[in-house]
Amino acid sequence: MEPPETLLPPPPARIARFGGQPLDGAGHEAPAPPWDAAVVAGEARWETDWVRLATSLRPDGKLLVEAPPAGPAERDAARDALEIALAEAGFALRRPGRDRAATHPEWLQGTRTPFRVHGFQEGQETAILDLFERSFHHRRGVEHWRWQYRENPSQQAPPRITLATDPQDHLVAHYAGYPVTFQRQGTARLAHQIGDTMTAPEVRHIGRGPTSLLARCGHHFYARYCRRQMAFNYGFNVGNIQKFSMRFLGAYRVEDVPYWSRPAAAPLPPSATGLLGRPRYRVERDALPDARWDRLFDRVATPYGALVQRTARYLRWRYRDRPGFDYRILAATRRRQVVAWAVFRRDGDRLLWGDLLVHPRHGDAPRDLLAAALAHPSAAGVATVEGWFTPRPAFLSPLLESLGFTRQPEPQGLALMCVPFLDPTAPEWLATELYYTMGDGDLF
Repeated sequence: MEPPETLLPPPPARIARFGGQPLDGAGHEAPAPPWDAAVVAGEARWETDWVRLATSLRPDGKLLVEAPPAGPAERDAARDALEIALAEAGFALRRPGRDRAATHPEWLQGTRTPFRVHGFQEGQETAILDLFERSFHHRRGVEHWRWQYRENPSQQAPPRITLATDPQDHLVAHYAGYPVTFQRQGTARLAHQIGDTMTAPEVRHIGRGPTSLLARCGHHFYARYCRRQMAFNYGFNVGNIQKFSMRFLGAYRVEDVPYWSRPAAAPLPPSATGLLGRPRYRVERDALPDARWDRLFDRVATPYGALVQRTARYLRWRYRDRPGFDYRILAATRRRQVVAWAVFRRDGDRLLWGDLLVHPRHGDAPRDLLAAALAHPSAAGVATVEGWFTPRPAFLSPLLESLGFTRQPEPQGLALMCVPFLDPTAPEWLATELYYTMGDGDLF
């Protein structure tokens, strides 16, 4: 099969052909390099040394590769392997959409570049942290990196990170995620939370759209870590990256982040009381998630619909073990059983209510958790209490309103984003069933 002439550079370009049937019926001998373009067809695509071929092309030389059509799974896997090999050899690809009804091969178009895109290699942690500091003007310690990408209870080795490096092997772009276990209708499913997508300032002009270094890293990440492995990827993004992700990385914008706020000094309703006027709940301060928290999750997971598996092990990792953050973890108990818990953190003059799980029959317990958080010395002088809370489950919004919260636009314009893989329906049910809080993102 030959590519359309419109994809080839015009004569007198030096074009090398490998595999397939040349138009003139002659042999397959290639002209001497450097070439303006190379065409790889048929079985030759599985036998080619892509790094060597790249060095035989002129700078910005063109590559056309006959790729297998999309689906079934084994054909998709072969195509992913091909795209990974091309990315790691330094080619920027312009991909046709994967037409699942197509029965004929498609042509992948690549351009030789000096930047390689590849998976994480041991010892690159310091370079990643340096790039993070240059991109976000904030220094993270290696302890935080290990916590996020090594110690996560759903983690799978190796760390799920794609990097771009320049000819001197300096790190210039990064796309990463870590596995999170969701539960929906009694079934567990694994997804990636995407975080720390970044490009060095001096190379942000390299490529455009799908050939930018960040998009190249994203597609390598999808091929190597996501397709046929993960239900979906998700994250919380601002406007510019939302548009980029939808246009070039196949993302869906699920919904605006539901943001709630109340003045810290506003009065709270009276605490619930039981027999003889005693407080209905006992509040444990600086609580340590244990088996009681697992039992609460098991009881409420179905009425909540869909949510991250908030097991004691996950919560200890997320809030107790995270370096550099001071969280207040509170539990409300009734007859020695945990019926609600909450996590708070101070940020300037704001008290962030980062997480909450409450049994539907104990909707008055969060009042006592909030009162205890406001009474803690670390909350002295805060002006507002803020958090993200979905309108799902249905009892949650009236509960927040009873505590003096009002829903407002999220100040940064954040939205929940999703890229589906094993679960193509994920964008739909995330919008109608998912419960999440600020703690489900990486901003808390």
